[in-house]
Amino acid sequence: MWVAEERGLGGASSLDGLAWDLSIDAVWEAWIAAFTADLGRQLGMTASPFQGARGPLHWHGPAQSMSALVPDVELRGAERVVFVDAKYKAHLELLSQRGWRGLSDEVRVEHRADLHQALAYASLADAPQVDTLLVYPCVDEEDRLRATVATVTSGRRRVRLVLAAVPFGYRNPEHKERCLRSFREVLAA
Repeated sequence: MWVAEERGLGGASSLDGLAWDLSIDAVWEAWIAAFTADLGRQLGMTASPFQGARGPLHWHGPAQSMSALVPDVELRGAERVVFVDAKYKAHLELLSQRGWRGLSDEVRVEHRADLHQALAYASLADAPQVDTLLVYPCVDEEDRLRATVATVTSGRRRVRLVLAAVPFGYRNPEHKERCLRSFREVLAA
């Protein structure tokens, strides 16, 4: 309506010079930050979205690389940490349909890098229970949560890697609650 009614900025009718660019990845990450903030409140955990949780990398030597590990969202509780990385990719859908061996080499390489990234986040927490989630958009019409979980035991720690799908928006408040409940169930296991 803003453009259709020619309201412009502060009532100016000219919209010249208002070009902007927003990547769908950034929109997806913001959506997942909002989703996990709601989820964190329901779980009694504190959410740190948008690079609020950083694990600095301290390099020694002449060649240096990234300066920090930065998950999209961290949920922190007394005995548990959940790292969330939003991925606007069809990887979960492709894995569900074709399996690992049915993926192209390019998708396998990209997905492997995402898995390693998510598992690296687990090293940032010294908690007995650590979950790290790769969250993808639902692409089916049912918008049902699809999740699969891998568990890695490291000493006394249990690290779970969760691949899950979330709808990109809610149809109504009941739909939102169903989605959040599904995630609570996955994280309760």
